[in-house]
Amino acid sequence: GDETGKSDYTFGVIYSPYRKKRPSQSDSDECPMCRMANDAQIDSRKNLFPERDLGDFVVAPNDYPSTYGASLAITKEERPMYNTSNMGTLRKDLKTMIALCKDTGYFLMHQTEGAGATIPRHEHWQLMNWGDMYNRAGGIYGFDAAEMENFAGVQDVRFMPDFPFAHSIFGSNDFDRIEFFLKSLQRKNPSLNGSDFAPHTLIQGDGNVLIVPFKGIAGRKLGAGHTGGHLYVHEEEQFEVADYNFCLEFLRQGLFLKEELNIKDYL
Repeated sequence: GDETGKSDYTFGVIYSPYRKKRPSQSDSDECPMCRMANDAQIDSRKNLFPERDLGDFVVAPNDYPSTYGASLAITKEERPMYNTSNMGTLRKDLKTMIALCKDTGYFLMHQTEGAGATIPRHEHWQLMNWGDMYNRAGGIYGFDAAEMENFAGVQDVRFMPDFPFAHSIFGSNDFDRIEFFLKSLQRKNPSLNGSDFAPHTLIQGDGNVLIVPFKGIAGRKLGAGHTGGHLYVHEEEQFEVADYNFCLEFLRQGLFLKEELNIKDYL
């Protein structure tokens, strides 16, 4: 937390050296997502919900790394991740994932290309259970524990006053507003990082969905978990010095400050 007392927002710092070794799209011609999806369809032990109709998706344990409470919802057939210039079946997929999370206790995360996505050629959603991390930390932190306020003059869209980076918070089932916001990012400012789409992360909390636009300059250093207050670091030296200011500077590598991007312009 902030030792000066100016901010009530707190981070959870997670030392995860094996996460650094996860593959990228350029590592080889083989798609790890295809392999995991195929394995889950062949071997029922690797299919976490074989009886559930998830449409295009199958849910398998996350191999990168294999971590307690971490799974992936992967499309059975390879198709590119959605982005703001090609929303594809986002609304349908989001409804499917939200319903699955409601029934299973998972929380969903998604990160687009330019916002931490490792393999954007194959659509996948990360499914997490933060309970173990909260237990280790001795309490809830980050997005789940944050104070929230409504944007002035905007109904049912909120923000965290103590989180200094541009973001918006929607109800988990407010698919219309989520879709409108993402289309607005594309329409009004499609080149937030010099590309033809607006990179962003999407992470689910307790009844809410947090969306954070990215500058798209941090590569794979940042992702959806970070924007929810779960700060993964891969080096022990970083973990030892990771105080509140370290966390802010880490996020500043790829996120817009509130004064740099006026979210109300896109709601």
